[in-house]
Amino acid sequence: MRVLMTTVPVPAHLAAMVPLARALRAAGHEVLVAGQPDVQPTARAARLAAVCVGGWYHADDDLFTGLPPGSRPLQISGRPSSAQLAAGVKGFAGHARYMVPRYLELAREWRPDVVVGSQYEFASPVVAAVLGVPAVSHRSGVDALSAGLRGMAAFFLTGLCRRLGVDGLPAPDLVLDPCPAALQHAGAAPGLPIGPEPLETGGEHAGRRGVYVDLSDRTRALYGRALPPAVEAAVGGPDGVGFAPSMAGCAAVVHDGSAQAALAAASRGLPQLVLPQVMEEFATGDAVAAAGAGIILDSAAAQDDPARIGSGLRRLLGEPGFGAAAGRLARQAAAMPAPDRLVAEVHQLATTHRTRRRNAA
Repeated sequence: MRVLMTTVPVPAHLAAMVPLARALRAAGHEVLVAGQPDVQPTARAARLAAVCVGGWYHADDDLFTGLPPGSRPLQISGRPSSAQLAAGVKGFAGHARYMVPRYLELAREWRPDVVVGSQYEFASPVVAAVLGVPAVSHRSGVDALSAGLRGMAAFFLTGLCRRLGVDGLPAPDLVLDPCPAALQHAGAAPGLPIGPEPLETGGEHAGRRGVYVDLSDRTRALYGRALPPAVEAAVGGPDGVGFAPSMAGCAAVVHDGSAQAALAAASRGLPQLVLPQVMEEFATGDAVAAAGAGIILDSAAAQDDPARIGSGLRRLLGEPGFGAAAGRLARQAAAMPAPDRLVAEVHQLATTHRTRRRNAA
């Protein structure tokens, strides 16, 4: 089976699909990643075969253009409203129209049996429909925006779909969801759970109050340093809280609301202090807090105050309710089928689609 993976030009969205890609490849299937230059380093780091399609996108430019030096969007504009979040991802709806012809040129030559697209990637179901193969959508985490974005994408793609002989924007044949149900947004369509890869072992932290800080490259760039000053000031204080070198064996995790960090912490049963900066990071923090497994500090004033950071960490480490809720998330994540168990599902989907096509002919 040949599997073509396409992704919006955001490295984290491709990273979410890497476990499935590895599982498919380990089972003997061919996997090819098609994406813009923005995601090529992620594909190379995962040692996946990849083809560069299109030019640079620079998704963060829209978020950071015009920022005063040394400032973060949260300091200037505060937490984004629902309308601002919708506007922030609207570009991906039109982006699909730009990418469909480019993906089609590659796909017609490579002839995949399945097309797997990332969250917000609406070109893949169109390409799959033109080729007559199934389309799979792979979420990256808490999905608060796809439902509304899909309507915009359908509008942008109507003319192109008709010219290609496709009746509107097709729905995916399968949605894979790596997010535990207790964290997933209520407005997200149901998906088939896909759990994390097996967790690494070893590297245990000697202390029971170790805190691991997991920040994206984007957040580190916003702060201009590896650690937010307030976090650095709060950890290592008189309460015996110290930095842990990894999530393995730590007692709590501080992160910026990235899906990867939140799901990794959830799968390990770790309480989370979430310091979101942009876009869906706020939805992730809200979900963690609503599940009782963490605390979100969603204002610049709170994030820049060592006392607020320290108070949040003391609560996470001292109040048993957070650990209990985090444990429930870990059990839910453990019950999700590992990527290698989903390979058969994807293969069966391709086989069934192929049989139907032959019977119809």
